[in-house]
Amino acid sequence: GAKNADKEIWDGYGLVIAGESTDFTGFAWDPRLVAMLANARDTQGRRLNPDINMGGGISSYSGQRVGISKSVSGQVDSSADTQIRGIGGDWDSLRFGFNDQITVTPIPYGDPMGTGDVAARGAVVYKAEVTFGWTVMDLNSFVIYENKLADVEA
Repeated sequence: GAKNADKEIWDGYGLVIAGESTDFTGFAWDPRLVAMLANARDTQGRRLNPDINMGGGISSYSGQRVGISKSVSGQVDSSADTQIRGIGGDWDSLRFGFNDQITVTPIPYGDPMGTGDVAARGAVVYKAEVTFGWTVMDLNSFVIYENKLADVEA
């Protein structure tokens, strides 16, 4: 829950930097983790993170870069919530790639996008297919922060 969020983030940071060849370069957070951190209070009821504003994104946390997106929890389009609320670690160990042969196919007729017949509108649709991929070079270079069922807040 909110009262343990700061400690859990620092504990994850410690796990990553304990690795022999890993550094910590930033976070990717679901907005619900930001809300949890913003609501974290000390025993006197004071906010632990007063620099996190409601409705405004944050770009750093304790000196580390932060990216905010619901895609962290897997909620893109109608996808189910994975219960992941944050990822932190050495983003330099993440590699991206794509195929070097991009095929482009013209579609001169039909209704490929559900917006009406292409030829009747005097248009041509082009379909491009690209394959993207990514890999983590060292699995110990990242930590995942999950939303534990006992900590779920209404």
